Amino acid sequence: MFYIGKSYEGGKIAYSLQHGEPGYSAHYVHGYIATAADLPAEYPWSNNETRLGGTGDWLGDGKRNTDRIATQPGAGICAASDCLSLNQGGCQDWYLPSVVEMYKLVENQAALGGWKNGGRNHYWTSSEIYSDTGWYRTLVDLGGYVNKKTLLSVRPIRNF
Repeated sequence: MFYIGKSYEGGKIAYSLQHGEPGYSAHYVHGYIATAADLPAEYPWSNNETRLGGTGDWLGDGKRNTDRIATQPGAGICAASDCLSLNQGGCQDWYLPSVVEMYKLVENQAALGGWKNGGRNHYWTSSEIYSDTGWYRTLVDLGGYVNKKTLLSVRPIRNF
């Protein structure tokens, strides 16, 4: 049985896809798993302030966004690259959530737990705004955007 907050495949089930959402299946439960805790360090979104353009905000966009951020010339050690290099629970397919994927973590924050500083931190998403800014979320408001070189918290996710 699957439920939000259940330990599963290297983290905790954070969200189950609903009818009409990308990746939904009436025959199998699919969704997102979040790490059981934030990454220990804070990271920049990217060390490159060149606009990627075309990052998605919706469910299913985080993985593609993360790959694009990490392979951008000059990105360096950043939120995206650290998610991609994470090996937790035998799983190596972690990524930085899009702004809507992060919203699903925020919706289920109590069941997930493990938030640094009681969840008052700002968390990077993989969604870009302008050449020098990316979206962040908090657990208490909609968040906003900030310079890509700002050090913020990271909560990786993966698909199941």
